[in-house]
Amino acid sequence: MHSRYVGPCGEVESLAKGIETGERTDYARYWHGYRVYLWPMLSVFSLGTTRFVNAVLLLAATLYFFFGLRRAIGATPAAAFFIVLLSLTDIWRMWNITTHALSMALILAGSGLFARLYPTRRNLTLAIVVAALSGAIFNYVDFLINPPMMPMLFAFIVMATELAQPAPITRQAVVPAVIAAGFTALAWFGGYGLTWATEWGLAVWMSPDAHQQGLSIIKQITLRLYGVEADSVVPMYPLVPTLTMILQAFISVGSAVVAVFAGALFVHLRTHWQAFDWRRFLLLSSPTLVSMAWFEILNNHTQTHSHFTYRSESAAIAIVFAAALLATDAPVTLRSLLVNLWRVIKRRPAHATAA
Repeated sequence: MHSRYVGPCGEVESLAKGIETGERTDYARYWHGYRVYLWPMLSVFSLGTTRFVNAVLLLAATLYFFFGLRRAIGATPAAAFFIVLLSLTDIWRMWNITTHALSMALILAGSGLFARLYPTRRNLTLAIVVAALSGAIFNYVDFLINPPMMPMLFAFIVMATELAQPAPITRQAVVPAVIAAGFTALAWFGGYGLTWATEWGLAVWMSPDAHQQGLSIIKQITLRLYGVEADSVVPMYPLVPTLTMILQAFISVGSAVVAVFAGALFVHLRTHWQAFDWRRFLLLSSPTLVSMAWFEILNNHTQTHSHFTYRSESAAIAIVFAAALLATDAPVTLRSLLVNLWRVIKRRPAHATAA
């Protein structure tokens, strides 16, 4: 059951007493897989201890993904990705909310596993199978929190592997890379959609009022695509959801860190402009279209829940930073990026004085 904007303790008491209210809705359209983890934990541990375990799991998944991504794309691009992702999201404090922590842990752990498998095997069939299974399993625990993040990361890993330096960007290289990345993302959504269809089918079949349950599911699908809720007005203009996500991502205090890193990256690219490959950069950044498409299609849900759906956009921004480094055929480390930025900053006042 789901209750809209009421005190949870009082609502649980009302449920136990059988008190009916119009503010309560049936959540049978969701699978509630998080309970496989949460209920046994709460039967043994306190809520505080459970949250601590959430933090440990999330930290382990984050580290596992980092080292997997590092192996797949290199140390500096992987570090750049994580600096931006952690700066523009609330992963570091997400452990308080079990459903969000489990969802993100599954995204990071699954992407870390894929980052270890694909670069060593480079097998499209394997990528499709792993992506489809990941999408199906993810849907089991997810509440439409950040679905586009995992397929976007899978597609980026495939693209980065297929277009790895120093191989030249040719049509013979681009076409297989685009096909592999596209099919991997589609396979993920295929598994994700199949789980949705199974959930909805079982919800209707097991409901005492199958007709009403079916109508409720259809109503929610329509609402989340382009509906307008009674207590809010969602603008239905193209690119508004994506722009909303970008703005939401930069509300974080970590935006200052990203701004400094962006300055360091700009100095690096300006210095090595001849080594920068625009085609490689655009191709490596293309997986961000997965999140963009999701934002635009689920217009209502994206903007209504922008306080957590923005995380996928933060990951998309992180991909752009990593792609810029991967597209520049010049040696670079985090230290050199920051040192070069500092040198430029110190040099400018001297020029101003001389002028």
